[in-house]
Amino acid sequence: MPWIRHATIALVIAIGTLGAGACGPTDRYERAEARAVDEVGAEFGAEVDQLIETLGVTVESMSMRANRCDAEEGAGDDIFHIWIGMRARHDDRDVDVAIEQQHSRWMTAGWPITRFREVEGGGFNLAATDPKTGAAYALDSGFDEDPDSYVVGTFTTVCFRDPSGAVTFGPL
Repeated sequence: MPWIRHATIALVIAIGTLGAGACGPTDRYERAEARAVDEVGAEFGAEVDQLIETLGVTVESMSMRANRCDAEEGAGDDIFHIWIGMRARHDDRDVDVAIEQQHSRWMTAGWPITRFREVEGGGFNLAATDPKTGAAYALDSGFDEDPDSYVVGTFTTVCFRDPSGAVTFGPL
């Protein structure tokens, strides 16, 4: 009976459409907390400044950007994360000691350590996630120019949704 076959096909399409709407790849962005870019940047910048102070380094260069959060099917113009990059020098030429101490502080505070290794030829790679905010922190040392002093850091927030509807991506 043709009408049964058509009714079955219609039912399958209806169920498929409902299921696709309930668990699409952009769901995590729809759940992103609504916060203004400038507000997130200022707050996260202050957190990174505290880390820099704890490390005892002098920043030589630093940049902060609002970057687009990528999704499998693209992301809206209102979905962003804050990225901060820095290059610094440890004044006492003990950058590896400072990184090892930071590793201990993060471990004691219960941060998940995603990478901690000594680099061949000297230096360390350390990466961890702040369990309260989900922000990712990474520190690297052992650069040829001055392996005992230089450290590079990259710091990234989770994704947020700007309530204004559009983000000007790029340097802040």
